[in-house]
Amino acid sequence: MEIRATGCGKVGNFARCIIVLCSLLAFNAPAGLIVDLGLAKDFMFLDIGSDPSRDALLARGRFGGEIGWSGGTGTKIKLRKGVLSGDIYRAADSTLKIKKGGEHLGTDHPAADMSRFIADVDAAVARFGTLNQDMDLGSIHQSGGLTIDRTDEYTVVDVDSFSLFNGTLTLNGQVDDVFYIRISNAFDLFNVDVNVVGTDPSRVFFIYGGTNDLTYGKGYFLGNIIAPNAAVLLSDIEGFSGSVISGDGFSVTGKHKDTAFDHTVAIPEPAVLSMVGLFAGGVLFLRRIFWNKVVKSNA
Repeated sequence: MEIRATGCGKVGNFARCIIVLCSLLAFNAPAGLIVDLGLAKDFMFLDIGSDPSRDALLARGRFGGEIGWSGGTGTKIKLRKGVLSGDIYRAADSTLKIKKGGEHLGTDHPAADMSRFIADVDAAVARFGTLNQDMDLGSIHQSGGLTIDRTDEYTVVDVDSFSLFNGTLTLNGQVDDVFYIRISNAFDLFNVDVNVVGTDPSRVFFIYGGTNDLTYGKGYFLGNIIAPNAAVLLSDIEGFSGSVISGDGFSVTGKHKDTAFDHTVAIPEPAVLSMVGLFAGGVLFLRRIFWNKVVKSNA
């Protein structure tokens, strides 16, 4: 029996055209507006402070992501009346305290090298500061809802002080849009639900540059919080989908013991960038099938 391979030029040319088209779409994306958190985006809650004034507290909830803690001697991660399914990565000489009603289903890494995660956060924070502003909302201190509409695919909003109470914060975008909300001095939300329209919450970033505590209470949060110089205090949370990076400790408590805290990986690039490799690989696979047509003939 003889097995003979024959070429399939049209299919090969078609595959090349598709790959080129995907590449053009990818390179057409405004790469200067993409800020990647690197390895840090693997954490649901990450604190990068070497000597935070607060410990880490997780209480009343089901926490589905990984925890990172850079604090050293004398600092603690406390889990109380909640279940953490993800791993914990913490600096040497910190302490893990699992109190009554707490349960850790993942693995504890008690002497993790946190420097690589800190470096990625520092690089991302520097990039956040270089983004060109699309709109300046000044200081916001109000009760009731607030809607921020997209300006284009990447919307960069500056806010001096952000205090919002008793309403819904709506980010109104389109598919694959990215929102960067930069807050300078104060970030306090109470009884506020975050509503993301059109795009995915993983593409929403709240970047807080202040040193006072960032507080968020009694609401449903969607998105990513980056507060490299402050403590992040989330209290009586009704639901959470996103991630938090803090610099002075964090405290996270759910409204009840079954409150769901889900981790969504921060992805700032349009979906086409992540799909190019997959799609092109699939086309190449099909191309090989057609290219290597097996022709059987009797010897």
